[in-house]
Amino acid sequence: MNVRADSRVLVRTEDGKNAALLKFNKSLVERACPRLAFYLLEGNAIYLKQEYIGPLDAILNFLHSRQVPCGSSALLIETYKLAVIFELDSLCEETEGLLKLISSSEKLELFDFLINCKNSAKHLELSDTLLRAVVQDAFNALQSPAWLNLPGGRRLPFHSKSSQ
Repeated sequence: MNVRADSRVLVRTEDGKNAALLKFNKSLVERACPRLAFYLLEGNAIYLKQEYIGPLDAILNFLHSRQVPCGSSALLIETYKLAVIFELDSLCEETEGLLKLISSSEKLELFDFLINCKNSAKHLELSDTLLRAVVQDAFNALQSPAWLNLPGGRRLPFHSKSSQ
């Protein structure tokens, strides 16, 4: 992912203070954080609520360091993971609907990640309600026989009907 000066994004808080220049591709911000960007202004300025500045910066740094291409399913998955970690409910909601487009193996990877988050309560507090919400697509997919027995004899951790 090449970063050019003309694609930098100026991020400000809603009151215009604490501006921070994030040196990332503008389309990456738009794709990764559509709901965090409350409105775009000419001049590549995005105004955000103050509490989103740190998480957005961390998300973009992470994606940039992993060289995740814009528009890829990998970008969607990594963005979703970070939304869960930062407990950004609105970003979770924004990306949830798109998760049905990723492959079964990618869904399994994401599902495993979320279960690990749930099991690592000392590192991350996730309520049962939030966990069920963010893995709804995975739970729905569990109803498919193809998901119950995966190639290589691997099985999913549990069945949705037993996870209340």
